[in-house]
This record gives sequence, C-alpha cells and structure tokens, in this order.
Amino acid sequence: MSDLLRAPAEIKYAEELDWLESIDDNPKPFSWRLSPKMVRLFILGSERADGLDREIPQKWFGDRSFVERSIVTLASDRGLLLIGGSSLLFSQQVIGPYSWMLTLGTGLFLTYIPIQMAIFERLIALFKMKANAGFFVYACDATGYLGSVGLMLYREFFMKDLRWSKVLMQFSYVLCFASLGLLLLSVLFFNRKQGILRRFQQQQPTPPAGLQNITVY
Repeated sequence: MSDLLRAPAEIKYAEELDWLESIDDNPKPFSWRLSPKMVRLFILGSERADGLDREIPQKWFGDRSFVERSIVTLASDRGLLLIGGSSLLFSQQVIGPYSWMLTLGTGLFLTYIPIQMAIFERLIALFKMKANAGFFVYACDATGYLGSVGLMLYREFFMKDLRWSKVLMQFSYVLCFASLGLLLLSVLFFNRKQGILRRFQQQQPTPPAGLQNITVY
C-alpha cells in the first residue's frame, strides 16, 4: 500500500500538462514549462472559444480573477529576481558584461509585459473607468523616457565622473526591491478591494455534480 495520500498536480495531470506544453507557442517566463495563458487555462479549464482539440477540466472553483493575479505575480517576480540577481552576479564578477545586459533586459521584459497586460486591465475594470490599457502603457513609457533624459542631464552636469555601469547597477537594485514591495501591495489592495477572503467565508462556490463530498485542504 502506498504512503502517498494524494499525488501532486504534476504527477496526476502529467499527460494533460505534456499535451498543453506541446501546443503552447506563447512566450514563457524563465524556467516555466507553460506560458501564463496556458497556466490559466490548465487551472480554470477550457472553453469552446479556446479552440482546443480536447477539453481541459476546471480545477479551481473560486474567484477566477484571484488565479489571474497570482499568475501575474509569479511571472513578474521571476523577472524582478533576474534584474537584481544578474546585477549582483555582475558586481561579484561572476558573469560578464554581455551576460549581465542580456539577463537584465530579459528580466525587465518579463516584468513589464505581465504588469501592463494584467494589472492595468484590472484597475480599469475595478474602478469602471472609460479607458484602455494602452493609455497607462503610454503614461508609463513617457514617464520612463522623461526619467532617462533627466538622469542623463543630471549625470552630465553634476556627476561627470560617475560610471554608467554603477548607475545602472544601483538602479537595478532599487528597481528590484521597490517593485517587489509595490507588487505585494497591489496584491493586498486587490484582495481587500474585492473582498476575496470575506466572500470565501460567507459563500462557498458550488462544485460540479459528483464533487460535493470531496474535502480540499
């Protein structure tokens, strides 16, 4: 008799995960087998509009937006860790300049894309604003370009002896820790705003027929 009470998801749904990986042609975060889109589909189940050759059963019966925010948080964290980690490795001369710039750029891309696709859209839906994510993306880009010009001017007139590599390294550390903190605050804000924990306590979603007697720990 096996001592395993319940097989983990990667074993129980191994065939399903392999199939999703074989058809997944979307960008994947570093070290992920599936893209965020496929992770969402695996957890929340497939619909007819997805156009898949087989049905993916739903595995989460709670708030769907909670799953989406969790996926965005995980994908963004990986990018932020790449930013801070690559700068630390470069400062310790573990990796060279080319590897540092490549890893740093990858981390920035992996952080920026999920945030602009999910958090901005959630803000628009939550506050019922007549806007689109493109406006927020433009505002962030414009702020970033203005900050870059300001940094170049400040360095040119007040810190002429400062090396750009030092500036970028310090900025990477600040960006890593500040963004992790802001990302955590955004998760707490959305959870509190929508009252997810309170809704879980007051009303439990009704599972499909045949699953009523299953207790999830």
